[in-house]
Amino acid sequence: MDHAIVAAVIAAVATITAVIIGGLIARKRRPAKTTTVTEQPALRLVDVAIVDTDEFPKLDIKTRNTGREVVFLKRVQFRVYTVWSLRPPILPAQVPASWNYNVLLPPTGFPYTESVDISQSVAPNAVDRFTFTLGHEGAPLGEVYEEFVYHMTLLIVYDEDDKTVQSKDVLLLMPSGTELLGSYSPGGKFAEECTEHNRQVLSEVKRIQAVQSKGLKRLIRVIGLVSRLT
Repeated sequence: MDHAIVAAVIAAVATITAVIIGGLIARKRRPAKTTTVTEQPALRLVDVAIVDTDEFPKLDIKTRNTGREVVFLKRVQFRVYTVWSLRPPILPAQVPASWNYNVLLPPTGFPYTESVDISQSVAPNAVDRFTFTLGHEGAPLGEVYEEFVYHMTLLIVYDEDDKTVQSKDVLLLMPSGTELLGSYSPGGKFAEECTEHNRQVLSEVKRIQAVQSKGLKRLIRVIGLVSRLT
């Protein structure tokens, strides 16, 4: 075979080989496809504190957004499991006045869920705080004077897809829904029945693991002290 032809064939083979190798190298160097993952907002319920006041208790809510997008809080559900009544050994002597409340939670008909629309936003990597003043309509005016212990949790609903975050169990003391302008104590059997009723209620309440209001803790101590002395 002519030397010129052999040289041409060798050159052609070398060119084809170089093209193939170059294509393989380029393919290896081609950047891999990446998938963009959008981080979801993550709302954390940091704390639910019970604030006792001269009127009705408040729930102090603290939240934190650990995500990179704003979350919008739009609704809170108060899940009331049980309500106990406490009966001081007195009876009203005058017609009391009613009060105004921000959130009414009936002391009857439990268990139930009361939804309250809210409008709160939490910026990325930020915190927010808001409160609820809780109340009830109580018994008809002038008939009976009772205080109540509420067992509940809070469920916060946020963003357009209704994500939720739930609180720990809460136990709080709710005062009577009426203002006591005057009273008297019949004593005797009536007082004994009230005292025994309150002991049974607080015995049941103490078995529940929950955040307790200061007013409830104080009442439990007082009832315990009275029980030891009688």
